[in-house]
Parts: sequence; structure tokens; C-alpha cells
Amino acid sequence: MLTITGAGTVISYALYTVAPRTTQVFGTDDLIYTTIFVLYGVFRYLYLIHASKQVENPTTLSSLMYRFLPMVRYGSSHAST
Repeated sequence: MLTITGAGTVISYALYTVAPRTTQVFGTDDLIYTTIFVLYGVFRYLYLIHASKQVENPTTLSSLMYRFLPMVRYGSSHAST
């Protein structure tokens, strides 16, 4: 069920990025290239659920999500330059 939801999320986001209203609001057609980050986030979340023996309930994954912090810091430092 989580895999289907993850796939639906990625597809929905990809369709959102190419919608005429979205491209008009943001003034660019390049938002589709941000889909890779959503795809990575969904795959990483699914990996943490399936690979970790500590997680019995996907909603209790918050302790494992802190592993994302170095990536967020790295990405935000490069985005600000």
C-alpha cells in the first residue's frame, strides 16, 4: 500500500509541475526537474521503512528521519550561494 501511495505522490507532483497554471505562477517550465528530489525522498522513506528493524509503524519513523539532516544542510548551503 505504501508503494502505491509513493508512486501516486511522485506522479501527482510531476503532473503538478507541468500544469499550465503552475508554470504561469512560477514563470518557468523547469519545475519538472525538481521531481527527482521528490522521487529520492519517497524512495528513501520506503527504504528506511523496509530496511530498518526498529520501525513497526511508518508514522513512528521520525527518529530515523533525522538521518536526512546532513543532506538538508548540504542542499540549503548550496542553494544559498
